[in-house]
Amino acid sequence: MKKYPLKFAKKLADGSIFDPKLPNFEELDALYRNRAAPLVINIRDDNREDPEAPLRYIERVNADPNELRPGRIDWGRTRFLGNGDFQMFERELPLNLDIPVETTPGGMPDLLWIVDSSESMGWNPEQGIGCYDSVARIVYSAHLSLEKSGKGFYINYGLINFSSTARFTGWVPYQELDKVHQELFKYQNGGTWLHPNSIKQAVQEAKDVFVALMVSDGDFNILTNENEIAKQIKELESGGNYFALFQIGPMSGFANKLRAQGSPVFEVNGPKDMYELVVEIEKSTWGGMQQ
Repeated sequence: MKKYPLKFAKKLADGSIFDPKLPNFEELDALYRNRAAPLVINIRDDNREDPEAPLRYIERVNADPNELRPGRIDWGRTRFLGNGDFQMFERELPLNLDIPVETTPGGMPDLLWIVDSSESMGWNPEQGIGCYDSVARIVYSAHLSLEKSGKGFYINYGLINFSSTARFTGWVPYQELDKVHQELFKYQNGGTWLHPNSIKQAVQEAKDVFVALMVSDGDFNILTNENEIAKQIKELESGGNYFALFQIGPMSGFANKLRAQGSPVFEVNGPKDMYELVVEIEKSTWGGMQQ
């Protein structure tokens, strides 16, 4: 499998190559929306009609220069008008959704991804190969399916990217979902290490119960780290949150630890296995919920 040069891998890891103000993120975002499009499903009950939700990712409005919210600015659509003037757009919720008044942001489980971006996962976005490519496609398909259902607008999202370091995006609303996608694309290409505080932080800062989906392909580099993470996952579950590990390839020592403590572990032998599991979790968690 083709590997990126070390210099390029370091840029991937520190995120400099995917600054949201540059076109790189916009290109990757468009690429994975296109790759995920055939995977988008209807998570709602078969007997219920879909809401009239737009297929576009999100509506955009002119940003108020006096009240700028950088996390919601669509940098890729910023227009430079000359003479130092420019026009910025801000992401907003679609206006054509028929949402009952009783709907509240805290009414549905939120969604947390815990993704292994170590070297062994492998990622070549240009050629669309590597385990990490499959992870990116499935993350996007899950988000787009939630959007299509009309429910994705009312839950919070988070992502922990772990390898040489562990980085948590914090919980963000749908309007700031790009923050999750930006972190997803910061492939670290290092070892396998996850700071337990990243999971603890996600639990402490959660606004509601949540579904945590972890994807990894092997053991951690440090045995004590595995034990610490297994303990944090147990505490996550004790708070009423759902957790599942998608173990790519043969069962690892870490996967066996989780299974022994009663945490759900799914062995996946390819993208199709992982995709079908995520679909079932989406349907069972958000599919039958009334808005």
